[in-house]
Amino acid sequence: MIFMGTWGNDDFARNAPDGDGRRLFDNIVRDPLPELWENTLHDTVGIYVFRCSSCQNLRSYWDIA
Repeated sequence: MIFMGTWGNDDFARNAPDGDGRRLFDNIVRDPLPELWENTLHDTVGIYVFRCSSCQNLRSYWDIA
């Protein structure tokens, strides 16, 4: 997996094939919580996005620092 960076809502929208950042978020973030998208969970949430070097699919994980 290739680290693509720490993404926020704008990054998901910019990288979504159809412009629907929320849909991309829901599809690739492992164990998402609604508060992650709404950005109300905590001030220091990191959503880390990775791209598979073979199939190019995205996968994401998150944590609270």
